[in-house]
Amino acid sequence: MAARSRALPERLALPDRPNTRKLKERWWQFGHHAHDLVEKAHGLDRVIACSQTSKYRSFTFLPSGMVYDQKLVVCALCTYSAFCVLQCRVHDEWALFLGSTMKDDPVYRLAQEAQS
Repeated sequence: MAARSRALPERLALPDRPNTRKLKERWWQFGHHAHDLVEKAHGLDRVIACSQTSKYRSFTFLPSGMVYDQKLVVCALCTYSAFCVLQCRVHDEWALFLGSTMKDDPVYRLAQEAQS
C-alpha cells in the first residue's frame, strides 16, 4: 500500500510523452532498463557490485539477472581476480582521486561513466 501511495502519484504527474506512457501504465515497475548491463552480463552467473556512496568501499558478488537499484554500481565481471583488483588499495585510491563526494562520503564512479 505504501508503494501505491508514493509511486502512483509521482508517475501520474509525469508529462504525457511517448517515453513516459509506459511508466504511467506500469507505475509499480522499475523505471528504466539498463540494456548495456544486461547485454554485458549475459552468460555470467554473477556480477560484482558496490554501493555508489559509502564511507568504505566494499565489493561483493551478486547473482546476475537481478533488478539493481540505481545507487548500486554493478560491474559485468565475475572472476575473483577482477574482485581483487577492484577491492585493492590502489584501486580505492584511484577511485577517491577521480570520484566526487556527498557530504563527507566518497561517491564511486566507473571509468566509463566518468568519461561520459
